[in-house]
Amino acid sequence: MSACGGGTPSSPQTTTTSSAQGSVEANGAHVQLSITLPGTAPAATSRKAAYVSPGAAGLSVSVYLSSDTAHANPVAVSTAAIATGAPGCISGPPISCVIPIAVPPSPADDFVGTVYNAVPVNGAFPSSAQVLGVGSATGTAITANAQNTVALNVLGVPFSAGLAFSQSGNPTIGQAAVFPLRVTVLDASSQSIQGTYATPLQLTSTNPSITSFIVNGSPGTTIKASTDTVTLSYGGGAGTSTLSLTGTAPFTATGLSFSPSYVPPVATPNSLNLVLNSKLSGTFTVSEPSYSGAYSESSTCGTNATVTPAAATGPTAIFTVMAGLVPSFASCTITVQDNIGQSVSVSITVTNDT
Repeated sequence: MSACGGGTPSSPQTTTTSSAQGSVEANGAHVQLSITLPGTAPAATSRKAAYVSPGAAGLSVSVYLSSDTAHANPVAVSTAAIATGAPGCISGPPISCVIPIAVPPSPADDFVGTVYNAVPVNGAFPSSAQVLGVGSATGTAITANAQNTVALNVLGVPFSAGLAFSQSGNPTIGQAAVFPLRVTVLDASSQSIQGTYATPLQLTSTNPSITSFIVNGSPGTTIKASTDTVTLSYGGGAGTSTLSLTGTAPFTATGLSFSPSYVPPVATPNSLNLVLNSKLSGTFTVSEPSYSGAYSESSTCGTNATVTPAAATGPTAIFTVMAGLVPSFASCTITVQDNIGQSVSVSITVTNDT
């Protein structure tokens, strides 16, 4: 929204200019609301943090005496379409509109604006219309026979959001790490909101014992603007967590799964050569960092070789393999598996030294 009497056309700001002239309104001031809609996305820079959605189609402005703190009795109300072909609008992109509104002179008025994704019908917005942005200017004096400028700081209303990891990589149990998160907040017209949000959003975790959040470099859970940086802090513990972003209605919560995994088990050595009447046994060690669950073993060796123990506990366990009585050569495999679906195999060969 552009600023009347100053600013750049791409500045996403609503400015109301009041020119109180008796020939226009005998007992009031003639106020013009000037709005410029971006062509595809809000401008990257502006004089003030504000937002006008490219999906904007209608505007409602209500004016209250500042003494009316509950904003119960408007002294002026105006609704207008803000689109190509609407009265007072110049085709774009960008689309530029000038909307008149009559406001009685007052030492202190509150202006409240609401941007919709629909046009008003007979001065009212349909029930299906969605709010894209809200803005206000409080304590504004409207003086007769003077030029008055009122800036509405319009903030985008969050409707939905996307939450994702900014980079690929698998979190590993036992290894503390931080993971940057990418947050994309959309309004009801599916446009990405730039600047400060009309209502803040909250980050939550279903397992705060292993995950927490860092917002703008400090521990926190509140996101207030598109410029906020969000990082997930993982303490290294076992378990899973669902990360969620919640907000005020009509915002729809979104979630992201966080599932750290164990380092796969490793066997040392990963092969044993046993010789009858010479080297009848051997050992191998299975290790899996941070894993404290059970190990179980299975074997294709049959009577050619046996392994003990049949079960053990992580993170480290030692297994002994004993050669069986075979007349010549035998080859088989012993597999050790944890209780989360990961396994490691050891190759066994048994030969007769005769």
